[in-house]
Amino acid sequence: MNFNPLSRPQRDSVIPLTLFRSWLTGIASWVAFLILGMTSHGAWTAHCPFCPPSQPTYAEHLANSDVAILVQWKGQKVHSEQEATTTFEIVDLLKGDPKDWKKEGKVSVPYARDGQPGDLLLLMGQADASPKEKNTNWLLVQEVNEVLYGYIRKAPPLEEKNAKRLEFYWQGLESLDPEIGNDAFAEFSRATYADVASIKAIYQPEKLRQWLRSEQVLPIRKGLYAMMLGLVGNGEDAAWMLEEILRPVQPQETRLGIDGMMAGFVLLEGQTGLEKICHAKLDNPQTSPAELYATVNLLRFLWEENPLHLPPEILRNQLRKLLPKRELGEVALVDLARWKDWGAWPMIQAQWGQGAFSNTTGKQKIIQFAQTMLKDQNWGDPQSRQAVQDFIDRNPLPKSPFLPLPTP
Repeated sequence: MNFNPLSRPQRDSVIPLTLFRSWLTGIASWVAFLILGMTSHGAWTAHCPFCPPSQPTYAEHLANSDVAILVQWKGQKVHSEQEATTTFEIVDLLKGDPKDWKKEGKVSVPYARDGQPGDLLLLMGQADASPKEKNTNWLLVQEVNEVLYGYIRKAPPLEEKNAKRLEFYWQGLESLDPEIGNDAFAEFSRATYADVASIKAIYQPEKLRQWLRSEQVLPIRKGLYAMMLGLVGNGEDAAWMLEEILRPVQPQETRLGIDGMMAGFVLLEGQTGLEKICHAKLDNPQTSPAELYATVNLLRFLWEENPLHLPPEILRNQLRKLLPKRELGEVALVDLARWKDWGAWPMIQAQWGQGAFSNTTGKQKIIQFAQTMLKDQNWGDPQSRQAVQDFIDRNPLPKSPFLPLPTP
C-alpha cells in the first residue's frame, strides 16, 4: 500500500516514537484500564471490549483543528533566555483556507524547536477566537515522514461510516512505521465490536496468526487480534487458543489480552467453548484474580454484544460463581445488578458477612443490590418484595458515596 502523496523522492524516514516508548505507553494505558475496570465497575463501553485506552488519533486531531499544514523546518532563533522562535516553510495544505496558507509561505512558532533543514513536520491548530487576532494556536507539532503524512492525508474523516474507516485502518495495523501502527490500532480501539465484526471478510487469518505468535507485537494488542481471529479462524486456531488460555499461570502474572483470546476461542467454539473456559477458571479455586477478571470481561462481552445469542441465564449462572471469591465478589455483584439477576438474591443474601462481604463496604453492596432490586417494579410478588425490605431494615448501614449500583 502506497501512502506517499508527494511526488519528490522519499527521504529518510523520521520515526517520532520508538518501539520502546510505544511499549511503555501501551503498558501504562492497559494498567490504567485494568485499574479503572476493577474500581469503577461501570457499564460496558461502546468501544472495542478488549483494547486499552489510546491516544487521540490523527483523524480526531484533524477534525478538531481549523488548520493542518505540512511544513519543512527552516531554522530557529533564540532572542533571549525567555524568547525564541522556530520558522517553517509550508509544503502542503491539509486543512484550512488556501489564501492564508500558501505553499512556500513561512510559519513561525514562539519557541525553539530543534531540527535540520528539510525535516518534515505536521502542524495542526485552532484559530484564535479573538476578532482582533489572526493567530493560530498550534495544538499538534508532529514530526512526520512522507509515508506517515500520506497515511494521514488519505485517512477517511470521522464523518465516514465506521466500517469503511476500519477497512482503511486494517491496512495500517502493525505497520513498519510505529506511528502508523499506533494510530491504526487506536482507531480500532475506538470501534464497536459490531463494526469490527462487520468487516471480517477483509481480515487475513494468516496475518492474525503471525501477530498473535510474534514477540514483536505488543501484548496489549493481541486481545483485539485474537478476537478478530475468532471471527475468521478455524478449529486449529481454537485448539491453539485453548492451549494458551489453559497454560499454567503464576499467581502474580497478568496476561495482557488473554480476555480477547478467550473471546476469540468462544466465537469459534460457541457455548461449549464458554463452558470449558468457565470450568477451568471459575471452578478452580487456584485461579489468580487476574485470570478471574479476564473471565469476567469475557462474560461482559458475551452479555453486551451477544454474538452467540446465548440465553441470559447461562451467563448469569457463570458469573454467580464469583460471589464467594473474596477478590471479585463485589465485581460480580455489581454486574449481576446490571443484568437484573434478581434470581441470585438467595445466594447473595447468604454471602452476608462472608468473604468479600464481611466488611462494611461489602455489606453495603448487598444492601445496594437489594435496593436496586426493589426499584424494579416488575420484579416479585408483594410477599417477596416485603421480605427484601425487611432484610434492608434489619441491617442498617451508614450510607456510602462510593460505587453506587446503577438503577435498572
